[in-house]
Amino acid sequence: MVNDITSKMWGVFDETGIFPALCRHGFVLLLVDMIRSGEFSYGKNQGGQYDIACHFEATIRNSKLSDRAKENALKMLIGAFHGHAHNRLCQLSFLATYMEGLGLEDLEGCERFFSHSNDLAKCQEITQFIKHHDSFETYANLSK
Repeated sequence: MVNDITSKMWGVFDETGIFPALCRHGFVLLLVDMIRSGEFSYGKNQGGQYDIACHFEATIRNSKLSDRAKENALKMLIGAFHGHAHNRLCQLSFLATYMEGLGLEDLEGCERFFSHSNDLAKCQEITQFIKHHDSFETYANLSK
């Protein structure tokens, strides 16, 4: 029994964290509590935003996910806010401002989402927050 309790205790460290997927308007499409279960893909020609996408793209290229990322034409991008801290070459390659087809998208929706949700701890509170966020903040801002 002691071994079982110990393995559950250390199993907590396998948890990667909560990852949201938001549409370009800011609606929460998916919220996943990642636990080393493997990666999945939404399909071809997708982009992923990360504050240090330039370094993360190199990590992907040198990982087991490299072939899958190439097959799906995954493009890593840096959001407008974080991108200005990067050098010019990095900005031209990864900054959302210079990517054709993104329009005025700043790719900082997750930053805004997390700044509102940082104080939540329980799953029930997170679910209630997402419903409120979509209904009263995101939806209301569509008409501006």
